Amino acid sequence: MTQARRHSMNEQPDHSAWAERLVRSEPGIASALFFTADGLKAGAHAMDVDTQDSVASMGSGLHSTAKATVRAMASGDGAELEIRNVVVDTDQGYLIVMDAGKNTRLAAFTTPDAELGTAAYSMLKLIALVGRGVGAETREDVAQ
Repeated sequence: MTQARRHSMNEQPDHSAWAERLVRSEPGIASALFFTADGLKAGAHAMDVDTQDSVASMGSGLHSTAKATVRAMASGDGAELEIRNVVVDTDQGYLIVMDAGKNTRLAAFTTPDAELGTAAYSMLKLIALVGRGVGAETREDVAQ
């Protein structure tokens, strides 16, 4: 593999401005992170820089685990399964993970008093606004 290809595999789009827009526009959302389907951060707001990589990796794992769990519990017919969102309800707030474009996810953590529907709707509005402009190649796509 050439140096240029190795370099391009590590580059991810920076969607920090979109994450900031979400946090600033929705008072119930405390932090937001865009990440790739394979767990690389692609932009965040109101999150400690040292934890962004870990959260991106864990968010990807959460999404993948949800997909595997649903597949195992569903009819088991092997049909393609699309997970649109994953919600974790905690005493500190909600963690919401949504598809946000090609191979891209958006995670948001809410304040404890946030309305789940309002926070999720704000995320959906942002994803619609951003449209297909948010997206990332998988590491396999870039390596080819």
